[in-house]
Amino acid sequence: MREMSNIEYSRLLDLYGPLLTAKQREYLDCYYNDDLSLSEIAENFGVTPQGAHDIVSRARKKLVDTENKLGFMARFGDLETKTEETHGV
Repeated sequence: MREMSNIEYSRLLDLYGPLLTAKQREYLDCYYNDDLSLSEIAENFGVTPQGAHDIVSRARKKLVDTENKLGFMARFGDLETKTEETHGV
């Protein structure tokens, strides 16, 4: 399975963010939307870089697992493609 891009993870966060804990959402928002490094996140939240990495990794896995089960992002992408083809965008 290919690695997802940061944009794809950001879209997953938009779709499935409410399923994460507040802390997981906040860390992923800082990582993907604010482009902070794990070291910067760790410093901002008073945790170790490894602690920040663990939270980001677990949250990312939950987003991917949820997408694999529900497939909303994939279906939305299919709709975008069909709309572009239909309207010549």
